[in-house]
Amino acid sequence: MKRTQIRDRLLQTVAAAAFALVNHAAQAVFVSGNFDPPDVSGTHTFQLLGDCLHAGTYVLDVNGEGSPCEVSLTRLTVSLDHSFSLDFSSFLPFLGITAIQVTNGNLTGVDTDSIGPAIGSGAYPGNWWIQYYFDSIDPVDLFHNCASNTTGPSCLVDTAFTVTFFLSDANGNPIPEPASLALTAGGLGALWLGRRRRVAASA
Repeated sequence: MKRTQIRDRLLQTVAAAAFALVNHAAQAVFVSGNFDPPDVSGTHTFQLLGDCLHAGTYVLDVNGEGSPCEVSLTRLTVSLDHSFSLDFSSFLPFLGITAIQVTNGNLTGVDTDSIGPAIGSGAYPGNWWIQYYFDSIDPVDLFHNCASNTTGPSCLVDTAFTVTFFLSDANGNPIPEPASLALTAGGLGALWLGRRRRVAASA
């Protein structure tokens, strides 16, 4: 293969990879993570559509009329005492998200309405709600046996003090950031081109 053909093939490959990355960014972005401790723990995945994550640090109102960003909670697992599972699946996807917190272009917090109730049993009877906030005091709160679907301090049971977020696929599996993918593709392309040149020179 001639050098010009190699160059053209490499440019086509890089262009295709760049288009795929841009196309992916224009579609859904998934952010997953977990929350813990002390007594409530779990995992979550949020789907972000639109102009949600970009450079800078800011708080953005979402899911409202005229908002450039739509956010939904698509996956949620919740365990009490790291053993008893609360089933919130009937409330997913959950659209009651009012705002997100972004730090240096990365999702670092969400603000939601109360999610639930999930129905407990055995040693954990009654109704359970969960709610997210993007402050450092109580980022995820668990409520029990509230009089209505409106939670309040009187029924607060536990707070998860540690909450994490990372880019993922729809199933919560971590993925590299787009910039990392682009660097990897570029590096592989450069290695391939260098190998082709060495083969051509030795021929």
